[in-house]
Amino acid sequence: MQHIDRETQNWSLYQELELLPKTAPSPEVIPTFGLNHLWRGLVRLLTDELVDEQRSQFLERCLQKTPSESSGVKEFLKLIE
Repeated sequence: MQHIDRETQNWSLYQELELLPKTAPSPEVIPTFGLNHLWRGLVRLLTDELVDEQRSQFLERCLQKTPSESSGVKEFLKLIE
């Protein structure tokens, strides 16, 4: 029952935010058979991979700068903290 109340609260909040009339029908719930959980896991995994890739590319750019460019050294030290 708690799940149904939560959906009702979410729909009410959505109606208020989107200025929908109270007579607008709520969307019907479609069973996902656990696909939501798998999808979130996949998105989390891909996001982590992207962040790691961006960090390594940033590190490579920092190391390519000459030592006289102090901002690159500061960025590198900030990255490894």
